[in-house]
Amino acid sequence: PSGGWSKRVDMLAAPRAPGTAWGSEGDGWAYVPTIDNGGTTEQLAYLAAALAAGVGDDALRDRARAAYARGVRHLVAAQLPSGC
Repeated sequence: PSGGWSKRVDMLAAPRAPGTAWGSEGDGWAYVPTIDNGGTTEQLAYLAAALAAGVGDDALRDRARAAYARGVRHLVAAQLPSGC
């Protein structure tokens, strides 16, 4: 929902079920978005490549575009005034 992805989630596993806990430091920060170790940026690159290749039907591409847009907004919102 924030637009970011966690680095601690197996992206080949089933999608997170609605209502699944977001995680905390005690359980490994599952589903907590980050840009550390390629979290979020790898997923955005994947979505961009899939969209450029025209993968999926219209509904899937619409969902991918929306996810990509949320991810970019997440990165812009996380940026500090110094540019970091």
